[in-house]
Amino acid sequence: MNQEIGSATNRAQFDQKAPPNIHIINEEKNVKGSITAITHQNAMAVMALAYHEVVINAARTVDNAVIDV
Repeated sequence: MNQEIGSATNRAQFDQKAPPNIHIINEEKNVKGSITAITHQNAMAVMALAYHEVVINAARTVDNAVIDV
């Protein structure tokens, strides 16, 4: 599931023409359901937050239990 969520969010960001450095490098879901997303080292939170809704909606297409990222 982790790989599918990461792929879905990266595809959605690519479709929205997000800068490549904010694409997700690694994404993991733990046993409690929390998702941790790691971006490129040069990404700033303000850059990633511009695509917050895009990422959440993409993650929900894979796992509809996603509430927030």
